[in-house]
Amino acid sequence: MTRLPYRLALDRMQTGDFLNWRGVGVIPELIMVFSKDSHSSLVVRMDDFFPHYPNDRVYLIEAIGDGMQLQRRNARVRFLREWERGARCFWYPCHMTDEQRQRCREYALYREALGDRYDLSVLLGYPLNFHPYGPNKWICSEWVIGAHISCGFYQNQLSCAPDPDDLPKLLEGRFDGPIELIGPADNDLEVRHV
Repeated sequence: MTRLPYRLALDRMQTGDFLNWRGVGVIPELIMVFSKDSHSSLVVRMDDFFPHYPNDRVYLIEAIGDGMQLQRRNARVRFLREWERGARCFWYPCHMTDEQRQRCREYALYREALGDRYDLSVLLGYPLNFHPYGPNKWICSEWVIGAHISCGFYQNQLSCAPDPDDLPKLLEGRFDGPIELIGPADNDLEVRHV
């Protein structure tokens, strides 16, 4: 598996790419009883949408317990916070057209602005293998594939919400990777400030 310092990856990430996380803590570890990965995030670049923003404006839109959220801190801050807790992160660069990326970003920002909710029933249904798929209430991986459906990148119908592990299977042949992102202590390219 390819490993890449997160700073180099951030420069290359594009809207529509996704990250799968292997988190640390009670909820991620419960999820990983049923799924190898505990969470998925959709990458949204703001610098190519708003050209006057600094180049490091890579954000994540995620379905989390509070609902759909554009992470107000950029992806670098989110990655470092999770990495310091012991989480692992895997980047999947998707082969989208520019038009698909634009449509994916518009859809993601629109759904986030609507305040879509988190679908706790799907999370609670894991032990029963109950994963209904539907719009307006999401789990993390369902949100990522929903954004991909909205822009025409993924065109099949889903009968159930995918797990984070399912995304690479559903999108097989449409991405590079996975590429494990590594933090400052794992590479010589950065100095960690304490």
